[in-house]
Amino acid sequence: MSDVTRPVFPEPESGDDLAANRPGHELRQKSEQLRQAYPVLTLIGRVLNVHNDVRAWSMGADGDGEVARRLRRRGGGWRVLHGVPVGTGDSDIDHVVIGPAGVFTINTKNHLGGRVSVNKKAI
Repeated sequence: MSDVTRPVFPEPESGDDLAANRPGHELRQKSEQLRQAYPVLTLIGRVLNVHNDVRAWSMGADGDGEVARRLRRRGGGWRVLHGVPVGTGDSDIDHVVIGPAGVFTINTKNHLGGRVSVNKKAI
């Protein structure tokens, strides 16, 4: 047994625990704010199946939720954080996955009808 002491970290203050963040929460809030601010335009957009900001924010929240559901199926030893704020809080990392193989960030985007490619190395 070694004499190595493990660091002691202070308990997070209320609201600082990133593990409490729900996937897509900020996007869902933004969608709801727009829906309440423009109820008639939102209804017309829904009836006519028109892509608008309310729909975009809502679809983003749905996508974050779907990715979170899939990440829950990972094997043991992994931890996932959602909606991790970056900088002054104007943006976030959708998902941070921490486990035996390292730390990975996942940013969810919707590219309807588009092509998505994954490259081994990006510049």
